[in-house]
Amino acid sequence: MKAIGLNFTKISAEKFEGKISAIETDIKFLDIEKKEIDILEEEVLSISFTFSVFYIKEKKEKVAAVDFHGNALLSVSKDESKEVLKSWKKKEMSQIVKTFLINLIIKKCTIKALDLEEQLNLPPHLPFPRVKPQEEKKED
Repeated sequence: MKAIGLNFTKISAEKFEGKISAIETDIKFLDIEKKEIDILEEEVLSISFTFSVFYIKEKKEKVAAVDFHGNALLSVSKDESKEVLKSWKKKEMSQIVKTFLINLIIKKCTIKALDLEEQLNLPPHLPFPRVKPQEEKKED
């Protein structure tokens, strides 16, 4: 299984009034379908998804949201394609495929989400690494 593309169909970000008490993220898979791409020998699956970051105040009300809708394209073998499509008919997905897709979506969406969060003056949805000063060594 290989990722051959990830395309966005909708990107939105909005901010309301209120103090942020929590940040939540969510990924949903909406549909999986087989695509015909002549230049590839393997089969191609298109997986439509949403990736959302919600900023919430105390009573679970939204203070802000950053949303992405898109399609991930995977090159898979015929056997993998049959298995994924068979599972999807039951709205299920193998852990291997799900993990692969989640990592791909997080990688592509997080970069764009961080930029939108900065533009809306929202805190980042994931912590940045911090540099701490080193303690000076005392010589005896």
